[in-house]
Amino acid sequence: LVVIPALLTNIWQGWFGPSLLPLIRRLWPTLLASFVGTFVATALGLGLLTPEAAALARKALGLALILYGLLGVSRIQLLVSPRTEPWLGPVMGAANGAVSTATGVFMFPVIPYIQSLGLERDDLVQAQGISFTVSTLALTMVLLGPHYSALAANTDAFRQRDLRRKRKRELDIGAFGDGGIQVKADTAGADIAGLR
Repeated sequence: LVVIPALLTNIWQGWFGPSLLPLIRRLWPTLLASFVGTFVATALGLGLLTPEAAALARKALGLALILYGLLGVSRIQLLVSPRTEPWLGPVMGAANGAVSTATGVFMFPVIPYIQSLGLERDDLVQAQGISFTVSTLALTMVLLGPHYSALAANTDAFRQRDLRRKRKRELDIGAFGDGGIQVKADTAGADIAGLR
């Protein structure tokens, strides 16, 4: 319900402005790295974090967004020189793919990077729309892709979760006699036997 309106807004904002081709020529390494970074981060399991790691990722993102907000209200202006764009753009794009995979937030660190390029206001808005569209499409492809379920099923976090669920369903009734016989029943069987 939220994805479609956001995607349409970003497409309109990014892809129908007057500077589309110059912006794509300038930002394609960043956009490509963001797109590919989303898939690489997924393959590495960043989108399938354990609850503890996810909490740490949220805290780190929160701190980064606070610092970004403070930077926004200060008079400090970051500028990226044209000489550093060829290597810094892909680094920021790949980091953006990893952050969006882990948290679902598309703006950090690529939006501060785009803002530091010294674009005119309309071009900045259009560049942000292009970036958001690319990130949205990449994450959507990852989530809807045919290999996502197989990837998720093979991660430790999901295996551990499934094991915990299985253990919760089993009821260890205990050992009987010297033979160490152990009887297990699922919770439905325990309900029937009146043991719950």
